[in-house]
Amino acid sequence: PGIYFLGVSSPEVSVSNPTYVEKLYLIVSDNNLVMKITPEQAFVWAVRLGDYSPLENTPVRVYNTLGDNLISGQTDSEGLFLGSYVPMEEIYTSFYAVVGEPGQDNFAFSISTWNQSDSLYEMGIQVDLFPAKLDAYLYTDRPVYRPGDSVHFKTLVFSRDNGNPTSAGLNQVTVTAYSSGGMAGKPSAIYSENLTLNSFGTGSGSFHLPESTPTGTYWILLSSEEEPISNLYFNVAAYRKPEIEMTLEMGSEEILVRDDLSAAIQANFYFGLPAGNQGISWNAFLEPVPFDLPGYRVGPYNTTWLLPGMDRYSRLGNLIASGEGATDHTGLAHFTIPNDQPEIDILQPGAPYRINLEVTLTDESGYPVTSRDSVLVHPESFYIGVKPSSFLGRQNTPIQFSILTADWSKIPVADIPIKATFETIEWQLEETFDIITPYRAVTKTTQVASASPITDQQGVVELEFTPPNPGTYQLTLQSGKAITQVVLWVSGESSAIWPHQPQNQVQLIADTDNYQPGQIAQIFIPNPFPEGAKAMITVERGKVMETQILEISGSGTMFSLPITPESIPNIYFTAILLGKDANGRPDYRQGLLHLPVLPLSKTLDVQLEIVPTKTQPGKTVSATLLIQDQRGNPVQGEVSVAVVDKALLALIESNS
Repeated sequence: PGIYFLGVSSPEVSVSNPTYVEKLYLIVSDNNLVMKITPEQAFVWAVRLGDYSPLENTPVRVYNTLGDNLISGQTDSEGLFLGSYVPMEEIYTSFYAVVGEPGQDNFAFSISTWNQSDSLYEMGIQVDLFPAKLDAYLYTDRPVYRPGDSVHFKTLVFSRDNGNPTSAGLNQVTVTAYSSGGMAGKPSAIYSENLTLNSFGTGSGSFHLPESTPTGTYWILLSSEEEPISNLYFNVAAYRKPEIEMTLEMGSEEILVRDDLSAAIQANFYFGLPAGNQGISWNAFLEPVPFDLPGYRVGPYNTTWLLPGMDRYSRLGNLIASGEGATDHTGLAHFTIPNDQPEIDILQPGAPYRINLEVTLTDESGYPVTSRDSVLVHPESFYIGVKPSSFLGRQNTPIQFSILTADWSKIPVADIPIKATFETIEWQLEETFDIITPYRAVTKTTQVASASPITDQQGVVELEFTPPNPGTYQLTLQSGKAITQVVLWVSGESSAIWPHQPQNQVQLIADTDNYQPGQIAQIFIPNPFPEGAKAMITVERGKVMETQILEISGSGTMFSLPITPESIPNIYFTAILLGKDANGRPDYRQGLLHLPVLPLSKTLDVQLEIVPTKTQPGKTVSATLLIQDQRGNPVQGEVSVAVVDKALLALIESNS
C-alpha cells in the first residue's frame, strides 16, 4: 500500500510537446476514505474495501497543498473523524487526508479535488466553498441621486455561524464612497469615515454630493482593517422623474389552464388626471410553480434528477407572447392573451404555472413606464394529492394509498372520479450526440393494474395495489387535466433495477417539500446493491452537523430525521452508500437532498400606518410602526424609515 507515480513516455514522442506525455499518481490501498472539507472543519470516514468494516482508532492527518498539517487525530469505533482547524487565508487550495502510513495495511488517502467532474454545481446545487468571515447588509435611502443631493446610508454588519447570522463583534467599520471613473476610468474617494456600530451591529451616516459631481455609477465600500466586507452601488444621474403612474390588474389572480388571460391597465399622471392615448406594449412570460398540499404528493413526477444541472436563470420566465396597444381617453386599456401559446406545451401535463405580465407605457416624449403583475394557472379546478403508506414496498405485499382531492384553497372537494394506473417504470440514458445536452432520459413503463376510485364527501378515497416483482413502480392519478404521480421502490427475492445516474447518484426522496421545527422528516434511501450496502448519513449546512452509519439491506430504507430549530432555514441531507457491483467489485452511490425549513419562529409581522393618507405640501404626516412575532407578541428592536418620492422609485427599484 502507498502512493505511486506512473509516467509514460517514448523516444518517438517529443518531450517538448506535453500533450503526448502521460503522468499519473496512483493510490494503492485496501481501504476507502471519504473526506468532507469546510473552511474550518474536516470530516473523514475510513473503511476497509473488503467488507466495509471501519478503520477504528487509526491516525488521521489533514494537509493543505503546501504540506501544512492542519489537524491530526484518530478515527472512532465507526471509522469517523471530525475536527476543526484555523481557517486558511488562501482559498484556492486542495486538501489531503491521510489515514495510517504508506506501506501499512491501514493506509488510505483522499484529496478534496479527487475528481473535479463530480461538482456540486453540476448536480444543481449552488455552493459557496469559502464564505466571507464578515458580511453586511448595506442600503441607501434611495437608489438614484442628482448632483447636489445628500446620500443617507445604513448598514448591519454580522458574521456567520453554520450559515446563520451572528454578532460580528466589531465596534466600528470604515465607510468609503467612490465616484464614477468617468471617461478617464479612475474612480476617486469622495467620502470616508470610521463608523461606530451600536449593540445591534448597525451604523448610519450621510454625505453630500457636490453640484459639480459627475453623473455615473458610484459605490460605497464597507471595510474593517483594510479588508473589504461589502459594497453597494448607486446611481448619480440628471434624471427626469416619470410623470405617469401605471397600475396593472389581472382579470383574476387564478385561472384554469383552458381560460384566456385578461388584463387592464390604468394610466394617470401623478397629479391625478388620466393619461389618455398613450402607447403601450406588453410581454407575457411563463414560470413553472409547484402546488403544495401538506402531507401529500401533488403534480406530475419530476425527472430532472436524472440529468441534474443548474437552472437557466430568467427573472420572469420564458417569453410566450407579446403585443401592443394604447390607452383610451380615460387612461384605460384592456387586452386578452389566449392561453394556448405553443411554449406552454413544454411543461409537464398537469403542472401549474404562473404567467408574469410586463406592460410598458411610452409617453409623448418617449419616456417608458413599466408595471408588472401575474396570474396563477391551474390545470383543473382541483388538485389530486396522494400519500403512500410507504415509499418502500415488498414484493407481493399490498401498498395502501390515501388520496385527497382539494381545490385551489386546499379545501377538500367531493365526488371526483379518478383514473388510477399502477405500472413499472425504468429510466435509461441515451446519447443524443448533442454537445450541450449529450444525454437524455428515456422512460419505459409497463402497466400492472388500474382502478377507477371516486372520492367521498371529505374528498378522500383509499386505494391499494400489490407489486408482483421487485423494482421501481409509478402510480398515476388523473382526473380531467389534473395529474399526480408518485414513485415507489419495491424489494423482493430478486434485485430491483435502479437507474444508473451520472456521477453515481441516487435519488433521495423526502415525504414533503418543506418542514417546520418539531416535525420528523421521512427520507427514503434507495439501495442499488444486491448484497446490501453500508451508508454514511450526514446532516450539513456550513458544516457537518450530524452523522450516522447505517447497514442497508433490500431495496432501501426509510430514515427518520427530527427537524429542530437549528435546522432553520435549511439543511442538506447526504448519503454515501458503499457496496459491491454485480461482479463483486467495490462500488459506491451518493445522494444529496435539500430540506427547506420554514423560519416561522423568526418571521416578523411589520405593520405601518400613515395618517393622513392624503395631504398637502408643508403639512405634517405621522407614521406608526408595529412589529410583532408570529404569536402576536411585541418585538423591541431598531428600524429605519425612508421617505421617498414614489415617482423616483418608478425609475429604479429600491436597494433596501
